[in-house]
Amino acid sequence: MLALGDLLTEVQRRVRVVHIVLNNSGLDFVEIEQQEAGFVPFGPDFANPDFAAVAEATGAKGIRIEDPGDVADGLAAALAHTGGPVVVDVLVDPHALAVPARVPAGTVAGFTLSTARQILAGRLADVIDTATHNTLIV
Repeated sequence: MLALGDLLTEVQRRVRVVHIVLNNSGLDFVEIEQQEAGFVPFGPDFANPDFAAVAEATGAKGIRIEDPGDVADGLAAALAHTGGPVVVDVLVDPHALAVPARVPAGTVAGFTLSTARQILAGRLADVIDTATHNTLIV
């Protein structure tokens, strides 16, 4: 979460720092916490702005990466910039789950309950999208 006040200070002081925003158009950890508790996610989805454009509007350099093939060039450009802060806005899959190396049984139970509640609430399409974006087909 990038604080606008911090960015404005960095622009004014011409601080060389690179911020990388993994933009999934939502508050993904909030959504995951809701699912772990067994709830149907509510409220964490947002129509995020183009954070690179926001950076440019404040006087920082903004780089937006929409294609995975552009990551290396985008990061190289960010690291090469010497005129102050850079915000790299990287669009990522909004359905990708952040999965820890070890998943406790309580977390599995919460996700299972949340999934069942989502289906009963008529959100089967959301459940299918999440499943298909997080399943490896070997």
